Amino acid sequence: MRALLAYLVVESDRPQRREKLVGLLWPDYPEESARHNLRQALFNLRLALGDQDANPPYFLISRDAIQFNRESDYSLDLDKFNYYFLICEDNLSQCLEDCPTHARTLRKW
Repeated sequence: MRALLAYLVVESDRPQRREKLVGLLWPDYPEESARHNLRQALFNLRLALGDQDANPPYFLISRDAIQFNRESDYSLDLDKFNYYFLICEDNLSQCLEDCPTHARTLRKW
């Protein structure tokens, strides 16, 4: 479940084909078993996150693909890390002056 969630969140810019997810997460399983595992992992993940009650839902699900919904109410450490990293990258001269402060902030994430 964690691997599925992590992958869907990090790759949330586009829907992920079920065949691809099955191949990534259960490469040595027969296709039928791997597809069953994906359905079960998604069911358990949605249950654990309360996706059925979330508005908007955390996942956009179709017959062929699954996508993490960036419009849902979530918080992601990776987004915060990237935000602070880009601030440093865009303002390198200022970042070098404030490097200890920015480094402490980045270490939090």
